[in-house]
Amino acid sequence: MSAATFLSDRVKDVPIGLGNVRVSGGVSIRCAQRLGESRIINSRERDGYKMRSPRRSSPPEAVLINTGGGIAAGDDILHDVRVDDNADLTVTTQASERVYRSPDGATSKIDTRLSLGSDAGLNWLPQDTIIFDRSRLERSIIAKVPTSASLLIAETLVLGRAAMGETLASGLFRDKWRIYRDDRLVFAENVLLRDETFGLLSEAVMAGGSQALLTLVFLAPDAEDRLGGVREVLARSEINCAASAWNKMLVVRGMALKSEQIRSLMSDLVPVLRRGTLPRVWWT
Repeated sequence: MSAATFLSDRVKDVPIGLGNVRVSGGVSIRCAQRLGESRIINSRERDGYKMRSPRRSSPPEAVLINTGGGIAAGDDILHDVRVDDNADLTVTTQASERVYRSPDGATSKIDTRLSLGSDAGLNWLPQDTIIFDRSRLERSIIAKVPTSASLLIAETLVLGRAAMGETLASGLFRDKWRIYRDDRLVFAENVLLRDETFGLLSEAVMAGGSQALLTLVFLAPDAEDRLGGVREVLARSEINCAASAWNKMLVVRGMALKSEQIRSLMSDLVPVLRRGTLPRVWWT
C-alpha cells in the first residue's frame, strides 16, 4: 500500500501570513506481523508531528511527538492507526497535549481513527490532554474492531493548569466517540463542555471539583471476565471511580483532584486488561 493511499486526505492549503498560520498535521501508522513478530511497517508524519518507536519494545510502541508543544487555535490534527491481523501495537504520546486559549475564537480539531484486523491488539494510551481556559477543541475517536480483536482506549482530560491555580470559566470542549465491532456500533458517547457548563463542574452532581477525568473502554472476547480484577484495583484507589462490563466490553470512569492520581490508577489497571505495563515514557 502506498503512502498516498494509506493516509486519509486531510491536508489543506494554508494561507501564507503569520496571522493565518495553522497546523494541519498528524501521524499515520501501520503495524503488521512479520516473521512471527509485530512490527511497524509504515508511518507518515505531517506538519510538526513525529513518531518514534523505542527499540526492543515487544509488542512495539509508537510514541507520538508534537514538536509545536501544544495545540493552538485552529489546528487540525488527524492520527490514523491501523493494526493488521494478529499484530499488536501500543500508541502513546511523549508528553501531555496542551490546548491553548483561542484569542480569535477559532476551534482546534483532533481526529483519531483506529482500525484493527482479526486477532489484532491495540492499546491507545496517550498522556493526558490539558485544556486551558478560553480554549476551544473538538475531538473525535472512531474505532473499527473485529470480534476477535482487543482494543484498549484510555483518555484523561485535565481541566485547567493546576500548577497555576487555573479554573475554567469559558471555552469549548466537544468530544465524540464511536466504536464499531464488525461494522455494528457498540459504543457511542458525546460530551459537550462550554461557557455555562464550566461554572457547574465544582457541583457534586457534576465533577465535584475534580480536575482530571478518565474514560477507559476495553473491547475483547474476554473483556467481561476482567471486571472482577478491575474492580479490585478500583477498590484500592483514592479517587472516585467505577467500572461496568457488558457485551464483551468493559468501561471505567474516574474523577480525580490531580492527574497524577489517574496516572497511578492506570499503572495498576493496564496489566489487568492487556499484556504489559504503561509505556515507560509516561514516567520520564
